[in-house]
Amino acid sequence: MATYPGYQNAYGQATGGDVYISSLPDGFSQYVDQYSDIADNYKSWVNDSSNIHWADYVRLNKDLEKAYWDTRTSKQHYLSLWHWGWNHYNNDAQYGTGAGKYQSRVLPKVIEVPGDLNGDGNLHDDMVTVIVNSWDKNSTASKAAFGQYHFNRPVVQQYEDRIVPGYGPVVTISNNGTSLGVSGGISTSKGEEIYKKVAQLAANSSPGDYKTLVNNIANTLGGTSNVLFKNFAATNQLDTINAYYQTTKVGKPWDAVKQGAQPPTGGFDAEYYRLNTEGGQKAQQEWNNAQSSVRFGNSYLPDLDLTGKYTRDTYLQWYYTTQGKAAGDRGNAAEDAEFAEGYQEFLTDADYQLYRDQVLGLADRFDNIKDWADAQDPAVLKEWYDSLPSDQKAQYDEGTLAVPTLDYIPDRLRSQIKMTKGTTILEGELSTVLGAKEKQQQQIFSALSQDSLKAAAAELQKQKLQEQQFDFYRGLPGLNEIMTINESIANSLLGDTGVGGVLGWMGDTTKTQENLEKSLCAATGVPSRSNAVYNWQKWFDEQLVTRYEGGMQITDPLDPSITYEIDAEFAKDYIDRYLKPRFDTSRSMSEFVSYMDVKQNEQNIFQTQSALDSLRDIADLRSKAYLDNVKNTSPLNFSSDFYFDPQGNFGENEPKYQTYLKQKSEVASDWEIAKTKGNTELVPGTDWTWNQWAYYYGLDPNDKNQFAKLHYQVKGAAEGFDPAKDVITLKDAEDYIQTKIIPEITDEKLNIGNITFLNFVTPEEYADKLLEGISPEQHKEEWDKLLETLGLSDAEMGITEVKQYIIDAFRTGAAKEIRESIKYLNEKKLTPTQERLGVEYIERPEDVAPTDDPNATALYKIFQSAGYQGSEDDFYNDFMPDVDRSEMELVTQAGSDKGLQASSLFSGLSSGDPFEALVSMQSLFDSGDKTTTTTKEEEAPSYFKLFEDDTTDEEYKSKTGQKILGEFTSLFKGFS
Repeated sequence: MATYPGYQNAYGQATGGDVYISSLPDGFSQYVDQYSDIADNYKSWVNDSSNIHWADYVRLNKDLEKAYWDTRTSKQHYLSLWHWGWNHYNNDAQYGTGAGKYQSRVLPKVIEVPGDLNGDGNLHDDMVTVIVNSWDKNSTASKAAFGQYHFNRPVVQQYEDRIVPGYGPVVTISNNGTSLGVSGGISTSKGEEIYKKVAQLAANSSPGDYKTLVNNIANTLGGTSNVLFKNFAATNQLDTINAYYQTTKVGKPWDAVKQGAQPPTGGFDAEYYRLNTEGGQKAQQEWNNAQSSVRFGNSYLPDLDLTGKYTRDTYLQWYYTTQGKAAGDRGNAAEDAEFAEGYQEFLTDADYQLYRDQVLGLADRFDNIKDWADAQDPAVLKEWYDSLPSDQKAQYDEGTLAVPTLDYIPDRLRSQIKMTKGTTILEGELSTVLGAKEKQQQQIFSALSQDSLKAAAAELQKQKLQEQQFDFYRGLPGLNEIMTINESIANSLLGDTGVGGVLGWMGDTTKTQENLEKSLCAATGVPSRSNAVYNWQKWFDEQLVTRYEGGMQITDPLDPSITYEIDAEFAKDYIDRYLKPRFDTSRSMSEFVSYMDVKQNEQNIFQTQSALDSLRDIADLRSKAYLDNVKNTSPLNFSSDFYFDPQGNFGENEPKYQTYLKQKSEVASDWEIAKTKGNTELVPGTDWTWNQWAYYYGLDPNDKNQFAKLHYQVKGAAEGFDPAKDVITLKDAEDYIQTKIIPEITDEKLNIGNITFLNFVTPEEYADKLLEGISPEQHKEEWDKLLETLGLSDAEMGITEVKQYIIDAFRTGAAKEIRESIKYLNEKKLTPTQERLGVEYIERPEDVAPTDDPNATALYKIFQSAGYQGSEDDFYNDFMPDVDRSEMELVTQAGSDKGLQASSLFSGLSSGDPFEALVSMQSLFDSGDKTTTTTKEEEAPSYFKLFEDDTTDEEYKSKTGQKILGEFTSLFKGFS
């Protein structure tokens, strides 16, 4: 119980009780605040001025006490302390704003009048007061003193259930959490009794009654507005009740290992159960609700009956154990039957290549001499090696010799040499189409083409040797002057006389100089380089064609012991369809040779292709297209019907046929076992029954489609059972060869007739045929497909560009090289000749087709438009040698987009007078005198230089030329 503090008078002297002071300011101030009835009393009391002890008012305010005695001694009044104090506090008339009620004063307020305790007949000095500061009437000290005096009143102690907040009774737990009690505190007897009732409620509760218990506790404490409840909640005493309830009512946590049920296979998966099953979702909802299902005042607490017994995952397993499993809920995720679900039947890249290598393709040839040699019979290889020329033997020994084709194998050894890594079924069937006669004709054609190739190569080598000899002698010191006498005289005549520059206005200066050189050659008797010119057309007509006309006997180039009789008809066909088209197309002998120098496995219509090779190509294309179509077919997925009754295009003696019989029988038998003994009989080779496996994969063993997948996953895949029809079988391929390819090859052989080689096709002809009737605008789909086929999907190209792309792609290197050289000479206004292109060039009139050089300088173009006919090289070397060509190229670049006259740099220039244009251009550059130093050695004097003049300087020709041309300036204006 509470104790009473001592009393003090205003001067701090012990008098038996006067001013009441609280011994627990914090607790009793809260006592006043939390009990509303006491708070109301305090508010009324503290604001009531009639309960002020006026005598102590004077005593406690020392300035008033002094004033009282000073005025009393001076006989200004004869009032008692009590009356003087009341008068000072309330008398506005006497004191005005100086009255006490307007000032900050210590106010001793009477809380109780106990009577005349000291028997002196005066009640005032026995009154109990509480000090209140007028400037802070709600001070903790004042409020606590009022509250503690109220709490200690006997009537409160006896009849009211009061406690001091924060200092009230406390429910305690002992005996390892099995006993509850109530410790002391500052409270009335009734307040302490209520806390004991709370403890008793917990002791009397039963497991599963947690929600009821908490509700009863709240009601016993008087609800949320009651100080007893507030104190209980503020001091967290429900935690003590919870600990007791957990120990004595809830007990140990539920043991999932010992008490929980498990799925038929695998362990319980709480996460899967709560997310994927109806029972799991319901259990999760119950668990979520339990986290805040118990109300205590204004708070919602977890239900200890559930959260104290389980974790979230163990509650899910408890629910699965008690309800979910019996209801058919899964306790874990089913594994994917990935063998069945992911199965796809398609032609793999490896199988595709296997079919190409062994069935539907042409046998792969060796790509290096070592592998080829290793595949041969040693005796046959030695005999072949002995037949080689010495240079090829050396190449073979070094490992650099190319793999020989049949054309280079002696006939006596051809049947014994392995030319490929194996023979495919397709090749084996093709051999039945061509008879012995056709094969002999191919050998004859091979011998002829090799003979022509050797003849052309030999003649080309001979002429190139002569050309090289002339160049060799021409480069020797001393002989150079002799060998070039004709060129020197021609240069002197045209240059030193100034005529050379003028010729540019009269015609082709180069041709004029060449004609002059030829005339001088007859006069001097010294051969010119032009003597190396060779008439290849004449050679072709008079030597090569004559060689075969009328027929002949020809020796096999690889086996001298074998000869072939070539009749006149075969020879004429060979000349007309083989030699002549290739020679007429060729612009050089290297190009002509390239059309005949083709290995057997590289034959094509743009060079050389035999009829036999073309038939092989057709067969190869058809077989590849067939395989490509199979490969591009949509994959077949798992088929339950097929799995139960597999069928395919197989012979009865093939291993897969027997596998299919076993598969059909075993699958049917296992399904019967699964339906009748699925829960008892183990699947052979495993530790589980069919039902367990069915649960593991989430499949129904009684459903035919699902059991098929289950069986393949558990047994079938390991035993090599087939879940879908093969997209292709060996017999399918053989049937396709027999029913599609061979008939087409036979028909094509009839269409070809008796020819042994195909007609020559130029890249230009092929491009025209390919692009015939197609327009990028009108046939966009076909055009896009064509570009995609050519690998040009992302290119912006028109008909012309695509045609040139096709031509360049199929043209041989030699053909491309000579045509680029011819084009360059035509752009430079130079006639394509053997002198310029070499002796291998086959001179043809149609090659002379001068074109404008797109890179020509603007100055040259101005003079050209004014009538100059010479080349640009002649223009700068002979006609305008003083003009810096590099400067003119820079000028041309500056005005390239809009033309010279349109450029802002050259506005005002006119092509009417080319010399005026020249002066205007030269003004753009530094015109000052230039002093140059050269390290070039002085040329040796020539015995054959005419009109030699020691005083003639280097600029003589150009000045002379300009003087002569000055007379013709008026002519230029006519071309503007």
